[in-house]
Amino acid sequence: MTPGCGTSQYIFGYFLASGKRLRARRRLGLAALVGFELSLIIECLQLLLHVDFFELTNLVMNTVGAFVGAGVSGVIRTVFGGGHTH
Repeated sequence: MTPGCGTSQYIFGYFLASGKRLRARRRLGLAALVGFELSLIIECLQLLLHVDFFELTNLVMNTVGAFVGAGVSGVIRTVFGGGHTH
């Protein structure tokens, strides 16, 4: 497993969710889905190009990272009044 795995997805999830005017659940789901898809593409490319191994833990951690980033975005929006999160 790569050190810091999921960190870039955390940031990705934060910015994906912060720019969308969606309900909180939909925003979290969208971030997790897009994070999963992006991570899956990268893992498959690593496997096909013989750059690295396909690691399921990277896929899971990156998806969780995108989800957490979207959640943090929602909390910040609520605390600082950046929009409705319902």
